[in-house]
Amino acid sequence: MRKQRRAALLFTFILVVVVCTWFFLFREDEDLRLIGAFSFPLVSGAVSMGWLLRTTPNWSKTGNIFNRLLAFAVLLYFLANVTLIFLYFGEGSYPHLTHLLWLGSYAVFAWSLMYQLRLLNKTNRTYFFNIIIFMVVATSLSIHFLVAPLLSEDSLGLMLLTLAYPVADLLIVFLAINVFYLSRDTPKRQMLLLVTIGFIVQIIADSMYAPLLSDG
Repeated sequence: MRKQRRAALLFTFILVVVVCTWFFLFREDEDLRLIGAFSFPLVSGAVSMGWLLRTTPNWSKTGNIFNRLLAFAVLLYFLANVTLIFLYFGEGSYPHLTHLLWLGSYAVFAWSLMYQLRLLNKTNRTYFFNIIIFMVVATSLSIHFLVAPLLSEDSLGLMLLTLAYPVADLLIVFLAINVFYLSRDTPKRQMLLLVTIGFIVQIIADSMYAPLLSDG
């Protein structure tokens, strides 16, 4: 278990370094940046699915619902990126299906974290109220900093899509940090640390994607 944990941390660190280096070195080469944008999510999704399959030997147990939800979300995320590749190199129109799969994966990620949070926090129901407050604040900030500049473009769909990504990211990271904090006295603490780190990496990636989306 300790070797797997070290391997996961090492892989995450190497992936972040490689991604940042790739986009910095090829910031003037659109083709190579696209290759990286298509390849890195597929690699990380495949590796994540492999780890989930290896660390969940008995999928029929009720206690593995959290892992099953994570695996389903990773599968949706992987399919979203595969769909994007086919649409980009084919003759498809704007990839609405890709965004639907992406947002679907984020919804399942949030669902899995709320499920785990409920298990860890059975004696205290205030977490749901805290989530509602956080969602209101996150939505307000996202509208102010990300959506307001798009209002002049008269594109309601683009505005809602641009709003959905940062709100979903902030909610997932907020839930992941809360889950990790409440798991401090449980055997799952190390595993949930990796989950939290993974979601933080994801929000960094999406923060780079949002400006590209706004450019069309």
